[in-house]
Amino acid sequence: MELCGVVFYVERNSENCSEDCGRVVGRAWHNARMSSDAVQLLIAFLLAGLTLLVGFPMEVAPGRAVDALDAFLLVMSLVNLRLAWNAANGLNGGKAPAWFVGAGLLLAAWIAYGMIQALTLR
Repeated sequence: MELCGVVFYVERNSENCSEDCGRVVGRAWHNARMSSDAVQLLIAFLLAGLTLLVGFPMEVAPGRAVDALDAFLLVMSLVNLRLAWNAANGLNGGKAPAWFVGAGLLLAAWIAYGMIQALTLR
């Protein structure tokens, strides 16, 4: 997956500025690669988000059903979250970055809530 963007930084004391001014200079960066942990985390979020759009109620008793497709998608999302967490720890010397920990915990809570909703008899 490729990302494009612009990085801004402040240039101080350059030839075009007086002593105390700072001017914002933009520098474009292209073809930056997303790390494997971020890709896996994105896949996990997409799988969990897909449960909001699709469903397949499976009858387990007369008049009672669970959402089998949501449960399956959430399990796959949990597997991708685990793979992403391992990759993040491997890339950063055994400690995932703070943004990743926050996003991972939020996704884990979403998966847990979704799994309870999917497996609650209706």
